[in-house]
Amino acid sequence: MSAQVVDTSSIELFETLEEVAIDRDPGVSLSKKAILSQELISEVELRKAACCDLSESFETNASISASFTDAVTGTRQIRLLGLEGPYALYTRGNLQTMGGLSSVLGLALIPGAWIQSIQLTKGPGSVVNGAGAMSGQINYELRPSFTEQKAHFNLFAGPGRFEQNAIYTWKQSKRWSSNVMVHGRQQLFRWDGNNDGYLDSPLSQHIFVQNAWKHNGKFSEAQFGLKASAIKNIGGSALYGYPTLVPIWSHELQTNRYELWAKRGYFLDGGINRSIGTQLSAVYQDLDSYFGNRLFTGKEQRLYGNLIFQDNIFDTRHTLKGGLDFNNFFIHQDMWGYNGDNDGFITGIYGEYSYVNSPDGEGLSMILGQRYDRVMVGPRVGSNFYYVPRLHLKYNHNAWSFRSQASYSYRVATLGAEYMGYMANNRHVLLEGNVVPIESGTTYGVGVAWNKDVLYKELQWYADIYYTQFDSKVVVDLDGSTDTMRIETPGDPYSRQYDNIGQMLMYSPYSLSAQLGGQYELFHRTLVKVAYRYQDVKQRDLNTYRENPLALEEVILNVPHLVYVGASYSGRKGMGIEINATYNSSQRLPDVGYENRSPAFTMLNGQISKDSPAFGQIYVGIQNALNVRQLNPVVGGDLPFDGRFDASVVWGPIMGRQIYAGWRYDLKFQE
Repeated sequence: MSAQVVDTSSIELFETLEEVAIDRDPGVSLSKKAILSQELISEVELRKAACCDLSESFETNASISASFTDAVTGTRQIRLLGLEGPYALYTRGNLQTMGGLSSVLGLALIPGAWIQSIQLTKGPGSVVNGAGAMSGQINYELRPSFTEQKAHFNLFAGPGRFEQNAIYTWKQSKRWSSNVMVHGRQQLFRWDGNNDGYLDSPLSQHIFVQNAWKHNGKFSEAQFGLKASAIKNIGGSALYGYPTLVPIWSHELQTNRYELWAKRGYFLDGGINRSIGTQLSAVYQDLDSYFGNRLFTGKEQRLYGNLIFQDNIFDTRHTLKGGLDFNNFFIHQDMWGYNGDNDGFITGIYGEYSYVNSPDGEGLSMILGQRYDRVMVGPRVGSNFYYVPRLHLKYNHNAWSFRSQASYSYRVATLGAEYMGYMANNRHVLLEGNVVPIESGTTYGVGVAWNKDVLYKELQWYADIYYTQFDSKVVVDLDGSTDTMRIETPGDPYSRQYDNIGQMLMYSPYSLSAQLGGQYELFHRTLVKVAYRYQDVKQRDLNTYRENPLALEEVILNVPHLVYVGASYSGRKGMGIEINATYNSSQRLPDVGYENRSPAFTMLNGQISKDSPAFGQIYVGIQNALNVRQLNPVVGGDLPFDGRFDASVVWGPIMGRQIYAGWRYDLKFQE
């Protein structure tokens, strides 16, 4: 019997995003063929929001929440499966990007106008990409050089904020092409909508430049590029730069980041799924900032490499991937008066077996991955070995898709950069444990999806639940007093000891996330999306560990219940209308100095756009139409150096209602 030819490349070596063959792009598609739980977010969806950087690209997505880290820096971070942004793995074309000093700030380094599409994977993914991705993987594809578009231009204007983007493409030959991307952003005017004397958004100047090249050979493919990024922010008191009779609290941040990367792949003879490739990247970043009287500085050098081999076993239904990778980094940090230096060298070997029953994804599919890493970080941590097993299963039957996974992950935390928002206060920091902590945990997930035409229109609905149980986790506690913040890391002498496996399973820190949603063209050319999300996230209670070392407490600023409703209309003459509403339930606040919980609130956004072949797309939108605001995000701002000052507890919008407008234009190559 002849072997059946099946493409098992569920995770491509270089280009990971799938093309969805449909008449009208719905913006978000749930991949039916992929074994992993994936949402494919196209440029159509990204244009439904202001989408000025990667952190603002998920306003129409219920799986990810974006919020400010504090009330003065303007920095946003995301939460996936109830966990903060650094617990996710960020990749560009399946190559690791953010981490270290850019763990949170790096989201602002990816302009939304540069992004072509995003692949969101819930839960840990392939071991080929590393041992991180505790909450999931966010893989973004930038606008490629092999494209019909010769140039792309984008202008954006909001309350005192202006952005400019220009992308130009050269096709040197049938095989060589390159493009240059330029991004500029300025916050020029002082904005203090709540009249508390502090800027709602920092004055800023951003400039990013990238040059990428691509070569498509007959039996090979290559990509390489370089990028330079510079950010300068000034925040805090609205009186910054003016003569005053009393000291004012201000914040400045300046960072420069330089990136080089190269990817090379060779396609071997004998059919599909046979290739060998390499991935290399180098990063240098320096960061200087102050928060009132508190300094935070850092420098990072990082070199990453990955060798990937892929081949079939017996036939193309069975695929094996294997390889070696390394991650060498040198990070210097001065944080809260502590030395946060982190020199590390991580080497790993991995193998991954994939099975697909049929080309259309019907029947049983699976990915079984394993990797073994040697981790040498920090003078106090030394050398450790980590075994990382992962199993993903999928079963398709007609319109139904069932998925499950069990995966182990670990990550090396960079405390200063990841918790930079907590520097916007006068709290004395007690750091207990290792300044270079390693967090680890196991994630279990199950999900079901149903896709079928109903009345000649596709109806999609899904439900999933993920549970992450931590073996070791960093704990940030603001409950003890208004002038102290405690950070407990793995290695703390008071860390919990379990008498038996039952105690460990019952009392370990955890994150539980469950979501139900769907989308359908309810009216002609009008797509409606709805979703409900529940999150329960617990950490160790540091205030009761002497009486009850097993006690857990809800983390602050977790949103237990979220409801999302969105509708988008696409007219025949280029008219587009978007309306999105997100209900956020109340969040727990620190026990001392605040109300017990924040109020619940609803964010309402809208946008109207008009497309024309002659002038491109013009769009006008409104954010936070209900004018919801956290009225006092800065506590003690009148006497910032003489008493309590805290701008690090932000549960809702700081800026009120905002109107924005923009213009996009694509210039295509002549036929």
